[in-house]
Amino acid sequence: MSGKPVLIFSQHGDGYADHLTATPCVGEFLNFSLQTSDDGIAGRRGRDAEEHIERLFRLYEADPVTANKHDRTGLAGVAYRMIVEMNFRDPGTTEHVARFKAFNRAAAEARLGLDHIPPLIPTNIHGDRAVIRDLFPGDNLTDAVNALEVGKHDGPIEARYGLLADWVLFSYELRLTPDSRRDFLRDVGKAVIYAGWQLKRNSEGDFRDDPQADRFPSLDKVEIIRPRMTFADLVSGWAKEAKARGLSDRTINELYPQAIERFKVYLKHDNPAKVTEDDIVAYKAERQDRVTAKTWKDADLPPIKAIFGWAVKNRKLPFNPAAGVKGERVKRKRSRPPWFSDDEARLIFTAALAYQGGEKESPKTAAAKRWVPILLAYSGARLGEIAQLRKKDVTEEAGYRVIKILPEAGTVKGGKFRVVPLHAHIIELGFLEFVEASADGALFVTSDDSGKATGIKGVNKRVTTFIRGIIKEPVQPSHGWRHRFKAVARNLGLDQRVVEAIQGHAARTAADDYGGDVSVLAMTHVIKAMPKILTDPQPGPSKNSGTTGAAPAVCERD
Repeated sequence: MSGKPVLIFSQHGDGYADHLTATPCVGEFLNFSLQTSDDGIAGRRGRDAEEHIERLFRLYEADPVTANKHDRTGLAGVAYRMIVEMNFRDPGTTEHVARFKAFNRAAAEARLGLDHIPPLIPTNIHGDRAVIRDLFPGDNLTDAVNALEVGKHDGPIEARYGLLADWVLFSYELRLTPDSRRDFLRDVGKAVIYAGWQLKRNSEGDFRDDPQADRFPSLDKVEIIRPRMTFADLVSGWAKEAKARGLSDRTINELYPQAIERFKVYLKHDNPAKVTEDDIVAYKAERQDRVTAKTWKDADLPPIKAIFGWAVKNRKLPFNPAAGVKGERVKRKRSRPPWFSDDEARLIFTAALAYQGGEKESPKTAAAKRWVPILLAYSGARLGEIAQLRKKDVTEEAGYRVIKILPEAGTVKGGKFRVVPLHAHIIELGFLEFVEASADGALFVTSDDSGKATGIKGVNKRVTTFIRGIIKEPVQPSHGWRHRFKAVARNLGLDQRVVEAIQGHAARTAADDYGGDVSVLAMTHVIKAMPKILTDPQPGPSKNSGTTGAAPAVCERD
């Protein structure tokens, strides 16, 4: 390894941002320059280089393997796609691309006898433009290349394609025998020529798919790539970072693993390294025959993108096959506003306050059907955030009675805690007395040994069914309250930044963040301004019809 150059790519997001060509010097320590004085770039390159070097050490201890023509061509397709994807948006002038193609043809066919051949770097394909122009100064590039003898100089093939070929092999943790590696260099050279043809078409304004791209076997058919890393390995690695970033337990332990498992069942194999963009597109078509476009966009695609994205950033895979696949934005068709009207709110409150519970129903479930709709109405919170409340989460802060919505209690979107003042009507109805009489732990569900609420999905479903039994109109039982809270606040002209803080929304602009967190006092002013929802009998629609009126009006002000 000592004194042998290696190519390292450092990434931003899903794409390759820059590269580093390092020549390690092996001693007590492994030394090489990160080639930058920028601390941010140095940190990113250092992390990527460390992972790459560790992979190199593992490979040097492995036995070399022989690759057949089929598998070598499939792996060369990685180099082809890499060059095209990094350059097709801005390939350069047609002249520059033509000279690039001619030079690579001469190198791949062992025609060049130069002492110094610049290595091909996919992020900088025109960096050696001057060398190429000196070698082929005329306009008839085909004749200029044909004038050079074929197969006379093997050295330039290694010099030109060695770094790129090794990067592909290292990415898939492959060490080839000397003969297979020599053949692979030629295959990479041919792949670069095909990439040159496609970029030339791009430079002329033709961005149709390359008709020659199918010549490279898909990676799922490359037998030499063994499943050294399974989907479970990717999910496990991603989950550790996701937990550190504060993602919810449900996202980490249920939603994302389940989405990846569905994808794996569809693929009928457990090798992430073989997944291509075509696999993702085909899976999209298969899923959209069975689920809505919204489910694909919000539930199926994000886990695949995130977990493959993690694998790329952590140098487990060379590219993210889902990076370019999108979910179409779905315009929801509405026959009415998404919030509960005043009459619907009265109906739900009346039913909730009158609810006594079934003969075999858990007291906690009965309490949830009584108190959760009321708490949702006056907090604009999410159903799960209220359902997981614990006795100790109902407390006092800055002289006001509040509830604390905490990630440690269960699940909070974004993983950030918040405090929500209690509306006077909630206190008037006896909520504090209910809390005082409750045992320690979760108020509406059971708690585990750590005090964390469990069974949230079950109680959410039962509260949702309860509300849908009252209001038959197409309003989401949970978000109907969130929409209503925001609509009422907007009608009253209340500070929307404070409203968003109460509901757990992030600041919309950088300016909203100035001044720090929204105070309990500011939130209390908004909560006090929210109208009391009456429960007296009111003329209006039947219990099962609801209303489809405009934004909620003021029912009764405190």
